Amino acid sequence: MLKKLIAASAVIALFACSSDDGDDENSSSSTNDSSSSSIEEQSSSSEEQGPIEKTISAFNGISAMFGTYPYGYTVGENKEDYWDVANCGTESTTTKPEVSCTLPSKAENAILGNELTTQYAELHYIVDGFAFKGVGAQNKAIGLVDYNLKKVAIDEEEVEQQAALGLDVGTDTGKDASALAGVTSFKYRYVGGAHEFRLSTAVDTDFWVYNVPATTDTLEIEIPLDSLVATETLAETFPTADVSKVPKFLWVVPFSAEVPANNTGSLYIDYLTAVIKE
Repeated sequence: MLKKLIAASAVIALFACSSDDGDDENSSSSTNDSSSSSIEEQSSSSEEQGPIEKTISAFNGISAMFGTYPYGYTVGENKEDYWDVANCGTESTTTKPEVSCTLPSKAENAILGNELTTQYAELHYIVDGFAFKGVGAQNKAIGLVDYNLKKVAIDEEEVEQQAALGLDVGTDTGKDASALAGVTSFKYRYVGGAHEFRLSTAVDTDFWVYNVPATTDTLEIEIPLDSLVATETLAETFPTADVSKVPKFLWVVPFSAEVPANNTGSLYIDYLTAVIKE
C-alpha cells in the first residue's frame, strides 16, 4: 500500500512539473516529501507492537526461560517423621524408592498428601506431573495435594505451618532475571485454595506479595507488577517490586487463624508467563 501511495505522489509531482515554473516545482517537491514522510510515520506507528507474553514455565518439565525445575516444600514439619529413614535413607538416588518407605501410620499427620521420594534429590515431596483440571490430561501442572495446616510447637516455639510451590530464576544455569526486563505483569492458571503469589528475594522473609483468592473453577489470573506489596522490612529499601532482585517465584499457602477454611484443600498451578513491554 505504501508503494502505491508513493507512486501516486510521484505521478502528481510529474504533472506539476510539466505545468508549473521552477519555483512551483520546488514547492511541489517539498509538499510531496512531507506527504511521503507522513505516510512512513503512519506505517511505522501501525507496526508498533503492544506488550508480548513470554513463557516462564509450562510446568511440563524444565522452565523454558530459566532452565530450572519446579519444587515444593513445607514449613513446620519434619518429613523424616513420615519416612522409613532406617531402611530407605534420605539421600538422593537414581531409582524410585519402594512404596514401603513411606510410613502410612504417620503420614496422615503430614502437611501434604503429595508422595514423598528420594529419586533425583534428597527426601522431598513430588509436586509436578498432575493433570490440570479443566485443561486436559495432556497438560500437566504443579500442585499441593490435600494440605492440612496447623499451628504446632517446635522446640518450645509455636510455628505456623506452610506449604509452598517454587520455581527458581536459575542463575546457576547461566540464565538470570535479565530475561524479565520490561515485565509489567505475571499470568498463570490455577484452581484450588487461597494462596500468596510471591516474588522472593534471597532472604526468605523479604518478598513482594499478592493475595490470590480460592476458586473451584480453573481461572487465569494476571497480577500487575505494581500491585505486589513489599514486606515491612523490604519496603524500607525496595517498596516497589524489582525483578532483578528475585531469585525465585513462590506460591505459598500459609496457616490462617482468621480463615480456618484456608488451612485445608489443594492447589494446582499451571503455565506461568510474563507480560513484557519491549
